[in-house]
Amino acid sequence: MIGKTDELGRIELNADGSPKIVYPYGPTTQAMLRDLVKKQAQLHIACKAREIIVAGARGLRVHGSHDLESIDTLEVRAGGLLMGSPHPSGGCAMGRDSHDSVVDSSHRVHGLQNLFVSDSSVFPTSVSVDPSFTIMGFSYLAAEHVHAALA
Repeated sequence: MIGKTDELGRIELNADGSPKIVYPYGPTTQAMLRDLVKKQAQLHIACKAREIIVAGARGLRVHGSHDLESIDTLEVRAGGLLMGSPHPSGGCAMGRDSHDSVVDSSHRVHGLQNLFVSDSSVFPTSVSVDPSFTIMGFSYLAAEHVHAALA
């Protein structure tokens, strides 16, 4: 499930020239994040966790499968849900045009001959499942393009 393009983040400049990150939490992104939290809770419940505390301003606590529906009302907003990401996504989005993406389908940075990106930052936005296999596949394809560029 990939978010709509109107939900993608972007970097703008403040009046003083410093960068400002804008990342709206639209309905698709909110649904993905709630789904992610619910799947994590289900995993912990299956491993016999007695209590799951969802990191956020509300301090939501889940004590079993009967509490999973409470995640559906989880407030997803800046500061409302604390998240860590071992696979940050979207910083170097892949696309056809340098105006709305960083790399092309060969993982080459637009306008540069010798710079390739092959991690999850090429995803247009975050995903709600573990992206490890996709990252490995993308890295394999990127390696083929790098090899061809060096040949």
